[in-house]
Amino acid sequence: MSSDSSVTEGVVVGNPFTQFDSWLKDAQRCEQKAIGVPESACLSTCSEDGKPSSRIVQLSGHSEKGFTFTSDVDSGKAIQLSKNPYASLLFYWIPLGRQVKIEGKVERLPDSAKETVDYYNSLTIENQAKVAVSRTSVEIPSMADVNQKHREMVQKHSASKVPIPMPPHLGGYILVPTRIEFCQGKPSWMDERIVFQRQTEELEWKVKHLAP
Repeated sequence: MSSDSSVTEGVVVGNPFTQFDSWLKDAQRCEQKAIGVPESACLSTCSEDGKPSSRIVQLSGHSEKGFTFTSDVDSGKAIQLSKNPYASLLFYWIPLGRQVKIEGKVERLPDSAKETVDYYNSLTIENQAKVAVSRTSVEIPSMADVNQKHREMVQKHSASKVPIPMPPHLGGYILVPTRIEFCQGKPSWMDERIVFQRQTEELEWKVKHLAP
């Protein structure tokens, strides 16, 4: 799809989740080299005193309940979210000229939530081993030490065919949106922007257009 297509074309007024799903599928249909990982997004959080922090995360699922991702429960982002639960996700699919910005409150999912378990089970053994041996943001002696532990775990479980158990430090999170903005880029810079907004998750969405 050309980056000159209209953002309003095919928008289902009142249901931004349907629109997101449509755009994500468009991104997934692009050549892998062109789009990278379509589920990747920039997650921005803030500390209690308002200092921002951003990092790339991978969407583990989405539904009308919200947008889910995983994290080490003791990581920097998890600590920030425990003190200030408001965050944003930004998807940017360059070949399509599209952005989706999602804002809302993040909630910790229950331990062993289906969304988290399903995502973990979908990972390769190499990625599962990374999650198991690497405690995100913890200071380490060297990468050589972590790499060695990773190699040993992969070799052990590859040989035994025993799955790597999901570590207890892996937690699931869901961003419950109150604002979702779709932006279709234009070569003229006259980008088309449409926003779905609500005060709480119980209220209906209000739709409005924004100037580029």
